[in-house]
Amino acid sequence: MESISEKVASGRVRKGTLELLLPDADPPLEYRATFENPTGNGSIRTSLSPDLERLVDLPKGDPVMPPGDGKFYRKYRPDNPDPIAKEGDIIEPNGDIYVFEEGKGQAWPPPLDPVENPNGIRITKFKAVDGQDVTADTVIFYAERL
Repeated sequence: MESISEKVASGRVRKGTLELLLPDADPPLEYRATFENPTGNGSIRTSLSPDLERLVDLPKGDPVMPPGDGKFYRKYRPDNPDPIAKEGDIIEPNGDIYVFEEGKGQAWPPPLDPVENPNGIRITKFKAVDGQDVTADTVIFYAERL
């Protein structure tokens, strides 16, 4: 990258496009930055692809997975109007975030591990929806450690 910026600033490169493709991201991302240095004097004009707006929605923090295969619920009971936790909430150690059902009738809210998260977490983005079937490698939400 440094070599490219040096060549553009020196005027040896007058126009170009840089692409960053992340096909494994969720959702897949394509980022393009187009630059021009029409006079060769280091005065650079840039434009960014429309997909850049999607980068703003990338979740912050670490992905969190369920303890196994089962069903994910955001509420303690289906008739509860509000979820247990919402995006932006700070969860203290041993606090509840969701209910996990592993097999018929075996449902519990896994508490936030106080050893891994002694200061709690902030939920940044829920990925799983209420009632969704999940596996041990499904990202159910993202969180920042405090």
